[in-house]
Amino acid sequence: MNDPKVQNTPASADDVAFFQEIEGLQGKRPMLVLPEGLTAEDVVALSMIAAERARQITAKGFTPAHDDAQGPSNLEMAGGEYLVHAGSGEVNRQLFSPGHPSAEWPWPSEFWKPKSPMRDGVKGCALGVAGIAARLRRGEPVEG
Repeated sequence: MNDPKVQNTPASADDVAFFQEIEGLQGKRPMLVLPEGLTAEDVVALSMIAAERARQITAKGFTPAHDDAQGPSNLEMAGGEYLVHAGSGEVNRQLFSPGHPSAEWPWPSEFWKPKSPMRDGVKGCALGVAGIAARLRRGEPVEG
């Protein structure tokens, strides 16, 4: 395997074969291979997160280059804030209404746009995906 991100990671023979198959897809649109054990609701949730991530890129213009300029943890911090907000009770949801984020929010307050617990959870996970993708582009090793 020629990918230094993968070389630093201990891998089983199955992992090596999987990454070689993925490398063969370069320039093509790879499929997401889901492991066994997921429920139908898990798959729907993952699809919702993927759709939100695609929307962030295509509709909002938050491209990988844009994400890479956000700093090493701001995407994950923002995602975490949305996830906390999704799990908060109504009092906290009112306290941290649109435009009024917590002190942990990494960007200007006008970018804090919570909607509903479900929507905030999806948005938070998609921001987490963006953060992980940025780490992969920086060459951080994948750990098991």
